[in-house]
Amino acid sequence: MAKAKRKKPRPGRPLPEVQAALVCDNVIQAQDGKHTVVSIYDTLTVRSPTETMLPGIAEFVVFVGLKAGDARGRRTVKILGMNPDGNKEFEHQSDITFGKNPSGHMITMRARLFVSKAGLYWFHIIVDGQQLTRIPLLIRFERQIEKQDSAAEAKKRKSPKRKPLKKK
Repeated sequence: MAKAKRKKPRPGRPLPEVQAALVCDNVIQAQDGKHTVVSIYDTLTVRSPTETMLPGIAEFVVFVGLKAGDARGRRTVKILGMNPDGNKEFEHQSDITFGKNPSGHMITMRARLFVSKAGLYWFHIIVDGQQLTRIPLLIRFERQIEKQDSAAEAKKRKSPKRKPLKKK
């Protein structure tokens, strides 16, 4: 069987319209096809007792809704995650097809982002090599200082005062 040739994007080919592009905790798809987006955010705060931010993994969902508009046929969608230095952290790619009827596609991508520094991270939404939009995510670092209790405060917490029982 001969391998199918992949069509290259043609200049001036209509692009789909962006219905939604966001970062959230989760997306739930109901049986009727509706999507529920849970906890949209544009800032993540990393807390640590150390003076500097410790590298770690941030987990979240990138949700993109595209409507056909004048776009028809097969399209390649890329979600490209970039760190504050402009370096690629991850890339997700999927092929979608827009039919003759008004159609759309909802793309839900679970992301695991290696975070080693605070700053502005970007998620570029690219269709057939052309950027449609981008989503910002600010990663902030906050030092978490644990409060030291005095011995007296700790004792009060351990043994709360109780009223004596009254005899009848």
